[in-house]
Amino acid sequence: MKHQKKILKRALFLILGLFVTFFLTILVIIFIYKEKIAGKIIKSIEQDYSVSASFDKIRISVTENWPDISFQLQNVTFTNENKNLKKLPIFKAQIVSFSFNALKLLKKQMIINEISVMNGNINLEKDYSGNTNFEFKNDNKSSDSGNTSFLKIKRINIKNVRLDFFNRKKNKHIGLVFKANSVHLNWLNKDILGNLSGEIFVNELMFKKEKGVFLKNKTLGANFNFIYLKKYKNIFISKTSTALIDNQKYNLNAAIYLDTTKQIILKINADIKDFDKGVTLLTSKMQRNLALIHIKNSIKIDAFIIAKFNKEQNPVLKILFSGNNNNLTIGNTKVPYKDVSFTAELLCLVDSSNVPNMKKAKLIIKDIRGKIYDFPFKANVNIVNLVEPYLFIEGNLKVKAQDIKFKPGKDFDLTGFCYADVQYKGPATKLNTTTFLKPPMKLNAQITFDNFQYKTKKHKLPFTLKGKAEVINDSVRFSNISLITTGGNFKIKGKAIGFTSYACNLSDGFKADVIAKSSMFNITPLIQRSDGEKKSYKNVTSQIKNSSFEFNILLQVQKLMIRNLEAINAIAEMHYVKNVITLKKLNFISCSGTLSAKGKLSNYSEATVNIELNNMDLRLLFSQCENFGQKIINSENVLGTVSAKANINVNFTDQFKLQGESLKADISAILKDGHLINFESLQKISNYVFRKRNFKDITFSEINPNFKIKGNVLKIENMEIATNVLNFFVGGKYNFKGQSNLNFVLPWNNLKSRGKNYITQKHAGDTSSKGLKLNVYGYPGKLKVRLGNKKDTLLVE
Repeated sequence: MKHQKKILKRALFLILGLFVTFFLTILVIIFIYKEKIAGKIIKSIEQDYSVSASFDKIRISVTENWPDISFQLQNVTFTNENKNLKKLPIFKAQIVSFSFNALKLLKKQMIINEISVMNGNINLEKDYSGNTNFEFKNDNKSSDSGNTSFLKIKRINIKNVRLDFFNRKKNKHIGLVFKANSVHLNWLNKDILGNLSGEIFVNELMFKKEKGVFLKNKTLGANFNFIYLKKYKNIFISKTSTALIDNQKYNLNAAIYLDTTKQIILKINADIKDFDKGVTLLTSKMQRNLALIHIKNSIKIDAFIIAKFNKEQNPVLKILFSGNNNNLTIGNTKVPYKDVSFTAELLCLVDSSNVPNMKKAKLIIKDIRGKIYDFPFKANVNIVNLVEPYLFIEGNLKVKAQDIKFKPGKDFDLTGFCYADVQYKGPATKLNTTTFLKPPMKLNAQITFDNFQYKTKKHKLPFTLKGKAEVINDSVRFSNISLITTGGNFKIKGKAIGFTSYACNLSDGFKADVIAKSSMFNITPLIQRSDGEKKSYKNVTSQIKNSSFEFNILLQVQKLMIRNLEAINAIAEMHYVKNVITLKKLNFISCSGTLSAKGKLSNYSEATVNIELNNMDLRLLFSQCENFGQKIINSENVLGTVSAKANINVNFTDQFKLQGESLKADISAILKDGHLINFESLQKISNYVFRKRNFKDITFSEINPNFKIKGNVLKIENMEIATNVLNFFVGGKYNFKGQSNLNFVLPWNNLKSRGKNYITQKHAGDTSSKGLKLNVYGYPGKLKVRLGNKKDTLLVE
């Protein structure tokens, strides 16, 4: 037994000794020939790729991956030897390691198993003359000669290596940083089955400077499975390959042809979760175009791309998009599109010259369904010429008025329906707030109003629209719209400029030119407010005041009612802008005469009016104007025809009622065939004089009075009034609410008797100072008469 143990120990020591001897022999050989081995590696690279190579130091490791031996070259540089090219190093690295199998190395078979590169730069450049620093033979003549072979490498490790490709003449640049990557290779004869994985930082992919940069400063998580067929010079990336960018996974499948075909066929599909982040992968120009589109939910993309390496031409594209129940906005309008489902196809195919042409490319979006502002719509969209995209949209929309939450829904209470058939076309770049409704964009829509009713928020005055209108860009034209109001019905025609922007919530108002015709219209309900209404009219109109409306309105009404005033053949021209209503013209026939007027209402409270009456029946005028708001003289007290000119300034209350104390007026009038019947104030004169004359029906000669009104005070300029009972002069003030002071002078010639056939006439000459002087004073309904005239310093100036 002891003898056997001794034999076993001797055998183990012998084996160990042989191993150590073998190991030391290899180590000695390697250290002795390390310069030669490194030289062979460098020479092989120089011969195979027509470059000159250099390094500073060699470090050898025989323990890390035994039986592999690692040669670590420090500060390695490769430079193209072509003297016509700029001496720019193709490659520089702090460390390059080559791993060999030790046993094969002893047999002078320098088969590289693994290469590692750390902290390096790869610089590929094509100068302005077309010369390059990366022209390689790449014949691999030494691969079968027993010398160094790069055809059996199993793994390549890359860490912090930057790749830059410049085409100076065409302003192209590809900038990548391989941060931590591994390439695993499985050789099938001279073909390769491999995998590239790890993290790549993409500085930029700039193929055309004017179009901008792809993948600007993006980190890509790569997992590419590929096969390289050397004989055919083709690389195929399998469909199991993926790229991860911004936490978004992209599935890749590609065929890369390095033969004379020199093209790539690429398929990409992904379920894009964050559309805005996905857009950042594209060029700055594409980003600017797509910045108008904001999609909240995911969309699916399936892209097919064919691109040539050696030709300046557009790629062949076929990209399918689809989305379901998505929310998005288009343009700076921020118009919300909800629950949108669609399928889209982008096509850039070869034309008659067998070359892809982006000017003939198109994007087709089919059967779009969803909601705009919660209103259901359907549409189809075509975009042609993707160099200068031109847009076509056809769709229809159904609007339930009470669901309008934006303007005009904020300004009014709405009910009813509105239907729109829309056609829209023009340059896609104009699809934003400031330009999407301006030429060369063309919007055409047919709008049908189906009992579309709006009411002011506070006092609930209803206006109902029925009929059709046409939208042309930012304007609406209508020729036969029915407008139904509380006061009557109109047929209207005209146009509204800026209405589309207002309806899209892009502006606060619009400008409208309208002609409205009605057989009968009562304006009273529109201006009348109940005494018990507490909310101010200014608050009622606050929405309009804060808006930017402008209206030009021509009204033609066969019969017009304003409270009790009746008018026929009324024509009115009005203009509204910035809370100012200007009555340019108002003409109508009323009280057997005519009226013409013009005026202005500012801020719904301050009015200026110029009125001219011609031959109006005085009794009808008093009756229909409700005795002008006073109780002293009513319609039963007067007869005659009146013509007058009046300049009036007046303010209105919050309930749009006239403020009597604010009234200012200058009035000149002509009264013909006048009668004053049963007027109490003058009848009291008969208690003192002319008791036998009839003061119950006083007839007048033509009177040309001039009045001034300030508040409740009427100033009567001194004038002679000739009647059938007496002639007198009158002047002073009459206060409709306060104390009056009227001076009368009854000339002495009134004492002459007047028979039944007496002709009423004014006396020649000035007799106003000769006669009986009386003063009528006191409050309305309690007037008193006294002898003498009294001055009043408070008369209207």
